[in-house]
Amino acid sequence: MSNTITQGIATETPTPVAQLVTVEGSSYGPYRALNTTRVQDAYMRLPFSRSTAQQIVEDLTRDDCGLRAEWHGDELVFTWSSDYMGEAGTETVRPDDSGLYLVGGLWPWDFSAKPSLPTVDLTKQEREFFVVGTDGVDDYEIWHVVEAPADESDAQDLYDELHWDAYDAFGSVTPIFAVSHAHAAGIARHECHL
Repeated sequence: MSNTITQGIATETPTPVAQLVTVEGSSYGPYRALNTTRVQDAYMRLPFSRSTAQQIVEDLTRDDCGLRAEWHGDELVFTWSSDYMGEAGTETVRPDDSGLYLVGGLWPWDFSAKPSLPTVDLTKQEREFFVVGTDGVDDYEIWHVVEAPADESDAQDLYDELHWDAYDAFGSVTPIFAVSHAHAAGIARHECHL
């Protein structure tokens, strides 16, 4: 059996919804898909960025379940043995016009994944940070995290400077109270998934 999966002719579609999924019954994921429907079918093919598709491939190679995936240029080729699906086969996934890969159908998805916040030392004092970045296709892309000055006037000046620099590059600045730079970055990524 051999299938080729490519997205068809562009038609008007609803705005994609970022959705976290895991491979059902495993610890793999969560993976961020851009679902264009509100349907949640366990065996549906979901659109993923190349980097997320790469993570799925890496996770698949950890198991000896009879399903494999490898890259051939821009094509992602899944192969499976008869032990995996009753009949050996291959499936080739090519990127659509947006560079997304429709992956799935060969295992069930679990749509109940929730992003987790990083573990932090709550005995530390929270302070303000400015997280600078942009909400990308696959994740909140953080350009840098800056601790805000304690002086309110200085903090406003720094925020204004960062805001206009980020605005020029189609980014944004998010003020976040956290105990560390890494904690602030984790909160920004978490809020992106909500």
